[in-house]
Amino acid sequence: MTYDYDLFVIGAGSGGVRAARLSANLGLKVAIAEEDRPGGTCVLRGCVPKKFMVYASEVPEQLKYARGFGWDVADATFDWNAFKASNEKELTRLSQAYAGNLTRNGVEIIAAHAAFNDPHTLTLTPS
Repeated sequence: MTYDYDLFVIGAGSGGVRAARLSANLGLKVAIAEEDRPGGTCVLRGCVPKKFMVYASEVPEQLKYARGFGWDVADATFDWNAFKASNEKELTRLSQAYAGNLTRNGVEIIAAHAAFNDPHTLTLTPS
């Protein structure tokens, strides 16, 4: 198949999403290819999951002082499965926000791995 875009972005991470969205806002015909889900390494595998883990790891220290502030925290336990579910829920929310921003700005999202064959030709492998 043949398609013609003013800009074709490979990767729907923070940088790719911003480039695609701003270019579409300028009136360019834009598509973005992502083999996973919008969000990229930082949002889906790095920064956000790491912060979730850091915040969860700080709670026990805060609980030590909670009683002094009027909190009864006698039965505070950690549930790994609940933590994982909360983390995934937030990652899904962020990914959907990225996808929604792209769609609202007229960017075509293509679920595929993209690779250049030459300066004007791509191969898309559906994900």
